Amino acid sequence: MTTIFLLKKIKIIILTILITTGYYQCISQTIYELPYTPRDAVFIDYDLDGDNDILISCPSSDTVVILSNTGFGNLERIDLQLTSGVIFKLAMMDSDEYPDLVTGYYYYLNDGNGGFEEISIPIPHNQEDIRFEDVKDMDNNGYPDIIYYAYLQPYGWGIIYNNGDESFTDEFIHQSESVENPYVDYLNYDDKPDILLSSSATYPGNYIAYNYDPDYIFDTLCDHSEAWVYNDVIDIDADGDNDILFGQFSLSVVTEYLFYENVGNENFVENGFVNRKGGTRIDVISDLDGDGYQDIACISVNNSGSGTDSIYILKNNQNNGFVLIDQIYMGEPGTLTDKIYSGDLNGDSFDELLVTGFMNPTVSHVRILWNDGTGHFIDTNIVSTNIQSCLELNIIASPNPFKDMIYFNINGLKNEETVLNIYNTQGQIMYRNKHSNTRELRWNGRNVYNSVCPSGVYIAKIIINGEKRKYIKLVKY
Repeated sequence: MTTIFLLKKIKIIILTILITTGYYQCISQTIYELPYTPRDAVFIDYDLDGDNDILISCPSSDTVVILSNTGFGNLERIDLQLTSGVIFKLAMMDSDEYPDLVTGYYYYLNDGNGGFEEISIPIPHNQEDIRFEDVKDMDNNGYPDIIYYAYLQPYGWGIIYNNGDESFTDEFIHQSESVENPYVDYLNYDDKPDILLSSSATYPGNYIAYNYDPDYIFDTLCDHSEAWVYNDVIDIDADGDNDILFGQFSLSVVTEYLFYENVGNENFVENGFVNRKGGTRIDVISDLDGDGYQDIACISVNNSGSGTDSIYILKNNQNNGFVLIDQIYMGEPGTLTDKIYSGDLNGDSFDELLVTGFMNPTVSHVRILWNDGTGHFIDTNIVSTNIQSCLELNIIASPNPFKDMIYFNINGLKNEETVLNIYNTQGQIMYRNKHSNTRELRWNGRNVYNSVCPSGVYIAKIIINGEKRKYIKLVKY
């Protein structure tokens, strides 16, 4: 803990020296080397500085790697040696605001200074071959509980209830013929998360365990002979309630998903099949293009070495289906840990993708793909690139974030000509104005047609005498 805290202090001092001497430049990387092969990853603002960081587990070396976001998606690597280097989830396990790290058999309390204190988690004594699946507050006591399942006999699933005082109550809830990939989310209209359960090829069938704490009501959804072993919760029609996609295991380039529409009152109606290209599972469900509908990113596991070893981006067609809009060839997959994770890194409100498992250049590296704002992904961090600037100008933009008006106060000006341009994250000009002999610029949040610009991230470009340039990230709400 002390070492990490000191490293952070040293980093801040070095950055300060480089900025004041004019030698500092923002660097946007795409590929990061890890101590060993990654397994799981989480996007979260673990240090509460306003920017999402990435935590990645490397279980073979009992290491959790933090890609700490120093701003606008510029990441610095920090390695944490933990007893168990397998990330499960991050959640606020105690009463402070810092997210804590939950792994297979321990959780680690975030001290707010980059350090973590290890706390043991009780493992069910009557079960073997346990896998942790999720962390959610199942009993609404304000503390997240831990959901697990037994993937070998005796099959079943259970909950370790968090009492909020570093103690837990283990309660094995239900035994079943087989359990695959339980998914925890809100599936009816109360305030308690429910559990979606899938079966295996040996025992087909899928059902929901509705949470009526302390009891659960079981509702069979799917009794097809096929084994729909993968499940995902998605609001596919953007109507405010969660729908369900069931998937089959297949190495085919074209795969079908069985879609169940949520029509309310704990009633799901089968609504046909959803075709999608590539992969055996959905890795990312997110509104990738900003149209208000959830899209899909999935990864191929075809080991043929052909172009099918790719990431597929599927846009929600707003009619209960998806359309392939992008195929990103990643090269040869390296291990069965090939997976995609998502989160906004550069503050433009669009999710980036973190890709693991591929040979890029080896399986011990991870790759970041940056969202260009349309649901397509590139290797360049547009926001960070645009914010690289001459730091000689002392300009303060306030208030930032802003709603209707933002002011730019410029110190050190005499009779210089000043140009203010505002761009969106796609580089499109929103506003331009030229001023003379002024120390204060302003923008009313409207575009060149005097229409109100939508909420989001914008880039202000200020030019002094046609030479000095300064870029400032703006957030409009």
